[in-house]
Amino acid sequence: GTEDSALRAAGVTLQAVEDVVEGRVKRAFVMVRPPGHHAESKTAMGFCVFNNILIGLAHAQAKYPNSIRKAALLDFDVHHGNGGQEGCYNDPTRFFASTHQAPLFPWKGLSRETGVDLNVINVPLPKDSTPKEFRDAWENEIIPKVKDFGPDIIFISAGFDAHPDDPLASLSISEEDFAYVTQKIALLANEVSRGCVVSVLEGGYDPEALGRCVEAHVRSLASVPEPTQEHLSRLPSSLSTETAPASQMMFSTEQLAAMDKSALRSELLQLGLPTSGRLDALRDRLAQIRRPSSSTSSSSPSVGT
Repeated sequence: GTEDSALRAAGVTLQAVEDVVEGRVKRAFVMVRPPGHHAESKTAMGFCVFNNILIGLAHAQAKYPNSIRKAALLDFDVHHGNGGQEGCYNDPTRFFASTHQAPLFPWKGLSRETGVDLNVINVPLPKDSTPKEFRDAWENEIIPKVKDFGPDIIFISAGFDAHPDDPLASLSISEEDFAYVTQKIALLANEVSRGCVVSVLEGGYDPEALGRCVEAHVRSLASVPEPTQEHLSRLPSSLSTETAPASQMMFSTEQLAAMDKSALRSELLQLGLPTSGRLDALRDRLAQIRRPSSSTSSSSPSVGT
């Protein structure tokens, strides 16, 4: 059911975060449904139940406090990532940036929404915006500010519903444009965050266009070489990969699939989640989850590079 699928989506995102931070891969793409970037702290909305990527970001900061002090969440879905912005807005250790068609659901993401410490950038794009304007927004407005922020890891809310074949919006961003921006983000990660990138699928509702966009996105993530020693030498020594404490855990998709409904409800309650499935306090309580020694990264359907 929906609850099971939503839990698996959040769980595999946690697995991808651990794989990246602990050095098993440098970059990961997580293909999930349902998406997550519209889910806010107290409500599901816009096809989204749990905010998968924000849960992953919070998990990274909570579980690896010595190496993941600051995190950036970059969203190029055609709809504004209101849930991601909510989770970053009042936290100066988090940076959020979004390009999105405006006006359009969820009717948020105005350029004047800048965060508690100028840590939020919104670039609304009118429906007749060109691919060049999309690329320029990322290359000239967003990426330089992300570089100044200096995140220890970069998360991408990778929505592809700005494609001209997608039925839910009116932009014309091609797979080549998504690949271009993805490459720029991966190159930035080499400079500021040891190459660490976790990308999570968001929107995209024309199956054929979505497939082409995902392929272009993953190829771009994979094509960028890992950071050189010169890149790494410029980073603080505290950013070395750390070993995860054994007293914490995440759920693999196999573990979640094996849980019956009563077990799922029990785990939700332990996480501060009401059994209706709404996300209330998970971001603040991830550190309470325990990790069993039998959990391995092989159960994750994420794509590591």
